[in-house]
Amino acid sequence: MVLRQAPAMAWKFLLHALKNVKKPTISKNAIKLVTEAGNKLVTLPNTAFSKNYFLRINLFETNARYNPHLNQFSYGNCLSFYTVGEYIHKGCDGAVYELKRNEDTEYDLAVKKLFNYHSQRRSSRQLWEENKLEIIPLVELPSDVNFNNNINKVRRIPKKHANIIDIKTAFVDDIPYLKDSHVHFPEAQRFYEDYDGVVHNVRTIFIVMKRYKMDFAEYNRLFRVRSPRCNTILYGQLIESLCFLHSCTISHRDIKLDNILIEFENEKDVPFLVLADFGYSLSTGDWNVCHRRNVSLGGNFPFRAPEIACSKAGPNVTVNFEKADSWSAGALGYDFFGCAQPFVGIMTMQCHSLKGPSDGCKAALHEL
Repeated sequence: MVLRQAPAMAWKFLLHALKNVKKPTISKNAIKLVTEAGNKLVTLPNTAFSKNYFLRINLFETNARYNPHLNQFSYGNCLSFYTVGEYIHKGCDGAVYELKRNEDTEYDLAVKKLFNYHSQRRSSRQLWEENKLEIIPLVELPSDVNFNNNINKVRRIPKKHANIIDIKTAFVDDIPYLKDSHVHFPEAQRFYEDYDGVVHNVRTIFIVMKRYKMDFAEYNRLFRVRSPRCNTILYGQLIESLCFLHSCTISHRDIKLDNILIEFENEKDVPFLVLADFGYSLSTGDWNVCHRRNVSLGGNFPFRAPEIACSKAGPNVTVNFEKADSWSAGALGYDFFGCAQPFVGIMTMQCHSLKGPSDGCKAALHEL
């Protein structure tokens, strides 16, 4: 097969096929691709366009500038390896700070400190079990993680993905005093605890990740006017992340602007997008969940799919999350393309007031 005028889909096919292709054989008139099995894949005309195409592929696969996952350093598994910087953000389950390795000069990392409201009586094993969903994007677990059956039941992503948050490592350590923590989350600042007459340090989980410039909510406020091309590429990156999670049988279940992080160097560039915060994810290898009263259906109620939001708990009620993220992504599309968000601000909670006592009841009570 000779591609004299290679369309875009043909080049896309070649890009995906390149992993199984030996080094191209370049002759005077053609470029031949042969698979590892020895099968002839395709012959391309030996033009400057063809040569530059393969040079670009090689550049993206081997250059750390375009493939950040090639920059893999060693990351320590306790806070003493790092320097904690300024406060960045607080969520319902943790706070995020700037972070750098002691030998580095720039704060190019971030650390998420999970809140531990339960006390030091929770062992490291219990802490990992309670927060096991937070480390779904961590491909290689730290060696000191205490495994148990519940942790092993949670599916983590099998490999890093460009549009999934890049978590470097995670560990359990004593809670230190962090700058302005008494201002931003005083209720979660507990360093010591005295029980049984012994003083103990309170510990929690710290998650080390790549530091991104801002979340999409802030980006949307600062850059309201964007080109359709920019919006399309941004939205496409979100869909790419969800397609990857779907292939892993993982449902994020908390897709919102605050959980989408943005990275860019120049304001005119199309930003790089990643999906973060997997604390509400479903990652058991099954899309179905038995809906009981104590079972979480994920966060962010306004963007829940109708079949999830309208489900009522019961003994034989099952909720399927296979398409739940698709609905949430569709709802977020209004924010990506600069439209008014119809799913936020119009929802009202139905409050059923209790009727007062009847006249007969009032008379009986009066006689008492």
